[in-house]
Amino acid sequence: MIELELTLNKNFHFFFKKVLYLEPTLSIIFLIETYSKGDFMCCFVVPMAEAVVTTIATLVLQQTDKSKSESRNLKAAVSGAPQPFYKSLRLLARMLWLVTGVLIIDHAMNGELMWSYPFFTAATSPEGVSEMVREMSTVGVAMSAFITSVWAVMIIARKYKAQSLAKAEVHSNH
Repeated sequence: MIELELTLNKNFHFFFKKVLYLEPTLSIIFLIETYSKGDFMCCFVVPMAEAVVTTIATLVLQQTDKSKSESRNLKAAVSGAPQPFYKSLRLLARMLWLVTGVLIIDHAMNGELMWSYPFFTAATSPEGVSEMVREMSTVGVAMSAFITSVWAVMIIARKYKAQSLAKAEVHSNH
């Protein structure tokens, strides 16, 4: 049984190395978690809470945008107008859910999560609860801020690229 667990852990970490190679955002999040002090078991709660709020906001904004006519949306798409904000917000929600899922898997593999209440191994003692709160307020907030800042840079870069393409198109028409 122990050999099987070691084999699974090796394969799992090999998989994570491949994922981390392909996804630099996840690599940096794991570096934040790895080089911080202490054993972390609930840092994913803050990005998960942000993902829930972002997903709800995306759904609300999407419903308000559907009230506009389809022809107006078609004209905006053809003219190169910027996409609705809810589509950009959906990207942030997906990034947050991806990081949350990967961190939950990582914490479950490390034995920091349980399948019964209180779900976190550290929540079994009062000292552990205070450590969890400290971790959420430091590591969790840092990871959420990093993910959100990466998203913001992506959105700004996308807008800058669209503006530069529009300027190039105007200059080529003259």
